[in-house]
Amino acid sequence: MEQDHRPVAVIRSAQRSGRLISEIVRQAKERNSTVTLDPDFGSDLEAIIASHEQPWNPPSWE
Repeated sequence: MEQDHRPVAVIRSAQRSGRLISEIVRQAKERNSTVTLDPDFGSDLEAIIASHEQPWNPPSWE
């Protein structure tokens, strides 16, 4: 971001934390895990993620 042609801020993507589900499943297979996911796993996971989402309300720049 610039003000009067001078840089005043740098905007970067947020750092991701945690692991991808595909990575977790791959590691479980490599370890010969006997765990099975129930048919509702996907919808349960979506509900968990949705319950932690918060809208972004940036400050007003006047």
